[in-house]
Amino acid sequence: KHRNDSRIIRHRHMLRAYILFMVNTGLRVGEARHLKWGDIEERTNKLGRRVITAFVTHSHSKVKRTRTVVGRYTAQRALERWKYHLDEIGEVWSSDTYIFCNDTGVPIGDFREGFNSVIREAGVEKDRNGIKLTLYCLRHTYITFRIQFAKKLSIYSLAQNCGTSVQMIEQFYSD
Repeated sequence: KHRNDSRIIRHRHMLRAYILFMVNTGLRVGEARHLKWGDIEERTNKLGRRVITAFVTHSHSKVKRTRTVVGRYTAQRALERWKYHLDEIGEVWSSDTYIFCNDTGVPIGDFREGFNSVIREAGVEKDRNGIKLTLYCLRHTYITFRIQFAKKLSIYSLAQNCGTSVQMIEQFYSD
């Protein structure tokens, strides 16, 4: 019903990029809200793999510490597709503009409504214990997948990357 509504099309592209970015970086919702294009870099890690880094300032961090977050290359690809869409619709972006913002440059407050629509449409509103999924679950998914599938993962480096403690990782993800 919204096929030709440019605002909704823009928002859907941004929501897709946001979900993929979040599930591949482990950032908190509030940390991602204030990211600007200039806070993102692509690098090659020690294993020769391409990764993304996101610079989170102390003022936008839950723990009030500045850190550089290393994410999977999939997060970079999501942002590249988002940039491509912005270019296609003639929207100007620069290192000083927010990544996840409306068409006037104001950061998005939250993606709760859009995320809820996506998981409802996909038929996955609740986890196996019947608990409603939220945007914060994207962070949990990132941490869980890193623990399950990363080779030679240091729990200390995972905790440091996510801006949390080893104790919190062990407490919530040990099972």
